[in-house]
Order: sequence, then structure tokens, then C-alpha cells
Amino acid sequence: MPITYRKILQQLNKLHLLHRIYIQRAAARNQAYFGQMPLLEYIIEHEGCTQKDLADFLHISAPSVAVTVKRLERDGVIQRASDEKDLRCNRLKITQAGLAYVAACRQSFDGVDALAFRGFSDEECAALYGYLQRLTANLETDEFRERSVFSLIDEDERFHAGLQIQEKEEEKKRD
Repeated sequence: MPITYRKILQQLNKLHLLHRIYIQRAAARNQAYFGQMPLLEYIIEHEGCTQKDLADFLHISAPSVAVTVKRLERDGVIQRASDEKDLRCNRLKITQAGLAYVAACRQSFDGVDALAFRGFSDEECAALYGYLQRLTANLETDEFRERSVFSLIDEDERFHAGLQIQEKEEEKKRD
């Protein structure tokens, strides 16, 4: 039986889900919440960034960032300091404890990735990467070209939220 496009895409979806499950388990072992690592790694790379910078980069709401920042500050992972030029603006910085926390989480996540690629040569990884880039390029119309993964996740969530609203409206019409 020939391998169909559908079977290949189902396998990619299964891979994505399994990877996500393992990453979430690794995060839980490190007492990390989903989505914290991209936020923390952004702060490390952009020391002194603002909560608005984070919200813009991650394509999430400012209130969501505020809740996460408050939790991370309470846990001693990050510090907020008022901007010298604009006291209404808070600048974010990772603490030494935060750096250790990120390193531990990153090590766990890298272990999951190493497990996924166990037995692959460098050449096989390069070939797979090239194939995935081609698949992605085939789907990247002008609408999606140059969009970050975070903005695509946001797009997907907005689409599903719109479907839920539409379903609720249809239910009301039936009642």
C-alpha cells in the first residue's frame, strides 16, 4: 500500500502531539507552567524588556503576560524594576535563581529532543530539516509568510474561538 500524503501528515501530527506531551511532562517535573520558557528565554536575550515587548513577541494578551510575570516575580525567577525615564514602565530581568531554573528546564527539554532524534545521523537530520522547510514553504502563502510560530498559534486559537462562538449562536437559534 503506498504511503499517502494523509498518512505522512497524520504521522507529523502524532509526532507533534507526542513531543508536546513529553515537553509538558518535563515542564511539570521542573514545576514550570506551559509557555514560561519562551517568555523567560526572551527576557534572557532581551534584558530590560517590558511586558508589552513580551506580549508583542509572544502574540499573547498583556493581561496574560502580567499574570505570568507576577508569578515568576513571586517565585524569585525574575525582577521588575521601574524604567528610569518612565516610572509607569517596568523593565524585566532574570535573577540568578531564574537562570538556574531556565538551565534545568532547557536541559530537560533538550533531553526530550535528543530522545526524538535517537539514531539519526547529522545527514539525516539535515535532510529531514530540508524536507520540512519545503513542506512549510508550500503552505506559506503571502498571508503566513514571515509569521512567527507564536503568531500562527495565536491565529489558530482565534480561529477556534470564532468556531465556538458560531456554534453557540447556532445552538441559540435552534432553541
